[in-house]
Amino acid sequence: MSGNKNAVERKLAELERLWLEASDDENARIFIWRTPADSDRLIHVFFALQEEQQNDFTTPDLFIRFNTPFDTRYGYSHGLEEEFIERVNVSAFPEPRWQPVGSLPCYQADTLHALMSDFAHYHQDYLRYLSVILTASSVSHADSHRQFIDDLCQSIATRTSRFRLLLIDTHENPDWQWLLTRFPENARLLTPDISEDELMRQTLNETPTSDGTAMLRFRQLMTDTFISIKKGSAAQTEQLAQKALELARQQGWGDQQVIMLSMIAGGWLQEKHAQNAIKNYRLAIQTSADLPPEPRHLLITQNLMGEGNAWFMDKKPEQASDAYFRSAQEAQNIPSLLLTMEGYRMAGFSLMSVTPPPAKTAQHYHAALKAGLSMSDEERAQSGFMQIFRDLLNWLSPEATSRSDSFSERYLKAQAELIQQAEDAVNQAGHHDIATAVVQHDNELTQRMETLFQNTLLEREHMLSQEKPLYQQVLRLARQYSNAFWGAAAEIAHPLDKSVDEWPFSPLLPPFPTHLTDENISLLFGLIFTPSQEPLHAEF
Repeated sequence: MSGNKNAVERKLAELERLWLEASDDENARIFIWRTPADSDRLIHVFFALQEEQQNDFTTPDLFIRFNTPFDTRYGYSHGLEEEFIERVNVSAFPEPRWQPVGSLPCYQADTLHALMSDFAHYHQDYLRYLSVILTASSVSHADSHRQFIDDLCQSIATRTSRFRLLLIDTHENPDWQWLLTRFPENARLLTPDISEDELMRQTLNETPTSDGTAMLRFRQLMTDTFISIKKGSAAQTEQLAQKALELARQQGWGDQQVIMLSMIAGGWLQEKHAQNAIKNYRLAIQTSADLPPEPRHLLITQNLMGEGNAWFMDKKPEQASDAYFRSAQEAQNIPSLLLTMEGYRMAGFSLMSVTPPPAKTAQHYHAALKAGLSMSDEERAQSGFMQIFRDLLNWLSPEATSRSDSFSERYLKAQAELIQQAEDAVNQAGHHDIATAVVQHDNELTQRMETLFQNTLLEREHMLSQEKPLYQQVLRLARQYSNAFWGAAAEIAHPLDKSVDEWPFSPLLPPFPTHLTDENISLLFGLIFTPSQEPLHAEF
């Protein structure tokens, strides 16, 4: 069987062996899986196969992965407890089934550990270990999350059980390194030799192709070029790409030629050799001209955007703006409203560094707005549409953006302090009184966070209401397309995720009585880049 395994299956088998060898030590109870940041997917595939069971890589352990969001230590513990019991109840286990007794509810890490350890002990004939993978989908407060993990590991280290904790980080961001020092006898670092680039190369070499040997060779060269962009020099990338490019020319593969020229350009751009990048982007554009319409318009658009990026990096704003503008026009032939909008926006953004910005800066932003407004509501919400207004507002008053960001930072800091106070109050309660303490202090936390949220937003509103009239007009226009409290800086999210309609307070800046006409928006954008920037008092 092993001889018939493909590259991915062979690597999964290596992960299985690594886990079984590492976990064979009964003192090893905390496992940190560490990979390169761009090669962690196979770890998650391995965990998914363990959860699925009944496959060639099944170990004698029961793996359960939790993506439960982290809010507070007591809330996270209780959330994990509820999800664990729910998943146990819908899964097949030998009769008589385990029933949770005595540990509920779990508001602390040690009671959660006791609950899951009890389950693992009860089903010891069915499994070796209960291996729990914690990957919180969001974290409200990093220090609090770290404290929870520390509390859980403390319980794991001091109580022998069949519970094993698995955490994941990367070589670039070794977030759990401190656990190796904190719990040297019980924590283990697993660093499997995984390179998704190498897996991609091996898989390609082993996969039969019906396209002929020339196409197989081209794909191999293209893969090597792609890897070189990430890990090699631009000169090495070009050398590899030229081999693929020559093969594509011999075979008459026009779109493949464009792809390789784009990759060469990308390699030079990555090393900040703007002129080499521009040369190859232009070659790609010229080569695209002979292609059929469907690939032609997209490839020309993409390479014009690349050329614009290179000019922008080279501090040539007029040339960058021209390339972005042409990409927006070409994108209309795809057609792609998203690429049209972004091309026009970047055409305007590039010109903001010209002193003073020319009048067509406003025209580009107006064109970007019109393209965005032509999208469906869903498409627009998922695009960078509001970046149009962030650019304009930051141009009008970078100080307002900076002050708004400071409100966000203060809010997060104050919120973290409130969470810490609530957690400390809960921890001071005894096990018998903890449920009552959680209800009391969590209700207080909710009220305090909502008060903090309201006060912060109203303070920010007061600050924004002191900005010049032109700034306020642009902000009011932006809010027509988002929400009544939208701002150019980092968002301040409601602590309970309530919609704006549910907030018991109103913005200080009133909305426009009616939506501005396209003509009025054009006039407003024009005023932004008027050198005098006279105060605007008239309502549109």
